[in-house]
Amino acid sequence: MAAPVSTTYQPWIDEADLRLDDFCAQVLRNTDPGDYPLASDVRSNVLVYTTAAMDSADRRALQFELIRALADGPGG
Repeated sequence: MAAPVSTTYQPWIDEADLRLDDFCAQVLRNTDPGDYPLASDVRSNVLVYTTAAMDSADRRALQFELIRALADGPGG
């Protein structure tokens, strides 16, 4: 039997969790395309993935990159 997965992320954000300085730091940082080699482009710090690039990528590598981008990167 697989061990349960746990995360430190909360599904809901309370007002006490909102910190303007943290938000600004997240939004204003630059996305380095070298950190996301499977992305086709970076536009206004947003990762862009084309269907062709996603179809030709190694599935696990693509999953890893997307999870990392959403959890800690420009989508975090």
